[in-house]
Order: sequence, then C-alpha cells, then structure tokens
Amino acid sequence: AGAIQLVGLQRISSKILALLSQSLGVVIALMPHLRANLALHLPEKQHALLSQLDRILQDYREHQKKVFAKLVSIMLDRVDNSEAMHAALSGQVSVMPGQASPYMADLVKDAQALHRVLGPILTKEQMEDVYCQILDGFDSKLVSIYSATNFTDAHVGHRITTDIAHLITSMMQLQPDSNQLCCPQLAKFAQNVAGGPA
Repeated sequence: AGAIQLVGLQRISSKILALLSQSLGVVIALMPHLRANLALHLPEKQHALLSQLDRILQDYREHQKKVFAKLVSIMLDRVDNSEAMHAALSGQVSVMPGQASPYMADLVKDAQALHRVLGPILTKEQMEDVYCQILDGFDSKLVSIYSATNFTDAHVGHRITTDIAHLITSMMQLQPDSNQLCCPQLAKFAQNVAGGPA
C-alpha cells in the first residue's frame, strides 16, 4: 500500500512485482562485491560501517521473499473467492458433461496467465518455487472447501472430480519438467470421491 501511494499507482500488477523481485535480486547479488571493495578502501576503524551493509542486504532478501509471497497470495486469493464454486457445485450453473466449471476454468486461466507474465522475468528456480507454493495452496484450500460439501451426492462428486482433473492436468502442463506430484491431496480426494463413500 505504501508503494502504491509513493509512486501514485492505481494498483501493482504481477509483472511489476516480478520486476521488483529481480531488481532486488540484482542488488542482492552485487552487495557482497560492494562490501568487499569498501572493506579494501575503508580505514580499519571504519569497518564497523560494513555491518550496515549486512543489515541492508538482509532487509533486501526479506523484501524479495515478501514479493514472492505476494505473487503466491494473488493466486490463492482466487480460491477464497468461492461463491462461483458453490454455484457450480449446487447445480445453479449449467456445465457441459466432462467440462470444468466456470469457476475452475477461470482459476486455471488465471494461473496460466500469471505463468505467462512471470516466465520471462523470473529464473527457472524462482518459477518452480512460486508455483510449488501456489499448487500447495490450491491443494490444501480446495480439499478443505470440497470436504465441506455433500461430495457423496452424484452431481457434486462428478463436478468435483471433473474440476480436479482439469486443474491437475492444466498445472502439470505449466511445469512439465517438475518431478513434484501436482496437488497430491486433491488427487487423493478425487480418487476417494470417485470410489464412492467409505
């Protein structure tokens, strides 16, 4: 909020956050070299000032972590907006058999759009880390929401398993090289729903 007021922006986009994270990364990468050069040229009695650089470096690292956390929370906030999901589960929204509900289709589309924005900016490791956190969040939040539904009802159960399959398939396409199992809790939940009540 402070950054929005300071710069006079209406909002801060995912792209701006990604660029900010990389700008911080450049400073973080250069800081040890700056410190080493200053240590060579500062008189011995002024070396205590170098500890200020160490504190600044730590602040930048923390700030970069918060930027990545914000990118993750942008996607996870979409899961919290679950009114459309409940409409699909209750049958209020007409969905063709075998197709994802509008709620899940929109959630997947948002995750794909974020991936397209971040891909050219973040490193491969950073992308994997951000999407690992997003998928972990999807996994736990959606299982929690689905568990509170009447998933033993045939319509609700079918809607849940179809949506989960769409999510997992789509997310695996975003991270084809990843060895991590995509949304394991959701996959297990869908398997249990498809198998009927225990």
